Amino acid sequence: MAETDVTLTRPAKPSQKKGKKPAVPGIPVAARLVVSRVLSDDGDVLAEWLLLTNVKDVDASTLALWY
Repeated sequence: MAETDVTLTRPAKPSQKKGKKPAVPGIPVAARLVVSRVLSDDGDVLAEWLLLTNVKDVDASTLALWY
């Protein structure tokens, strides 16, 4: 389990029914990246989750459990 603060700065590309997805600039979004892995007894990675969240009041272990 690991976590770090990140800032998303790229323009959004909302889905369109037809045509290209235009880039829409906006303000940077502060978030938290939570990485969770499930390992076998031998240390092999069985599963890995990458979660971006803006929830600050919940610890990373609980967020990973919810995910």
